[in-house]
Amino acid sequence: MQSLVKTIKEWFIPPVFPEDEDKTRNVRILYALLANMLVFLLLAALATIFVFVQKTGVSIFIFALLIWILLSHTLVRRGHILAASQFFIAGAWVVFTLLLVLTGRITTSVTTLHVALIVVAGILLGERSAITLAVMSSLVGLGLAILESSGDLLIHYFPASPQSSWVVLLLALTLTLTSLYLTLQGLSQTLTRARKSEKRFINLFQEAPMMYLTAYEKDGVATISNCNAAFLKTLGYQRDQVIGQPLTNFYTPESQAAFLESGGLQPVFRGDPKFTSERNLLTKDGRIVHALFQATPEFNEEGQAIGGLVAYLDITERKRAEEA
Repeated sequence: MQSLVKTIKEWFIPPVFPEDEDKTRNVRILYALLANMLVFLLLAALATIFVFVQKTGVSIFIFALLIWILLSHTLVRRGHILAASQFFIAGAWVVFTLLLVLTGRITTSVTTLHVALIVVAGILLGERSAITLAVMSSLVGLGLAILESSGDLLIHYFPASPQSSWVVLLLALTLTLTSLYLTLQGLSQTLTRARKSEKRFINLFQEAPMMYLTAYEKDGVATISNCNAAFLKTLGYQRDQVIGQPLTNFYTPESQAAFLESGGLQPVFRGDPKFTSERNLLTKDGRIVHALFQATPEFNEEGQAIGGLVAYLDITERKRAEEA
């Protein structure tokens, strides 16, 4: 008995893929949809007794959907997430389309199932699948509309009673809300983690014992966009005296010339992995700080270098010891 309960619990627990957050999110959505569909089938089985008129036809649909759910679940358990998603969407579209055709009219709540499925396809498979499904559903709907308006004889195997229409609408809402809720929940969790990571990075940047700053190219000049407390403390400046200023403003004349001769931050902006040299910084009161300079490129979403993270290691004491 305990093993049976354990097996049932495991059936509803989605696998986790630590190395792929998107894959894990899609599995959670797919599992929730399959579980909801299973519950819906149980309710539909009860409704077959009390609500639906065509009990034989509905029973066949329920059995087909059950097989479809089990096969989709099997694909997920074996790690074939994309195949499971495609099978889920394709199978649902075929069943919903057949159901729509057998109602014999376009003005039925069955059309809401197609709308819900387009939303699910967009979440699980992307925008192209959603667009493809929307076009296919539109063509089916157009065909039914033309036939219905022309007075051609259509099959009305499933009459759309108020009760059955409500059941279909409930299924459409369940599919839509389940996928949207889990997607928005996942995005919210991802955003929260990103904010925490950003906060940790800012704290590390600001509280680091080494001097750090970020720079970008403005009119061909390396310009400071941010700096940490160690840079301000070492050179004796306030933040508003540093941000937006050319990087060379804080160099000695010799280091300015050497920096410009080497191309400034151009090696970094060109995407060089690292650029290291020795520079002499000039404090506000005129003291010289000897520092090892290292810059690492920062990239935008297109992979283009848009600036650099610059680090300075104060080696003034070491220089003095070497000269002594």
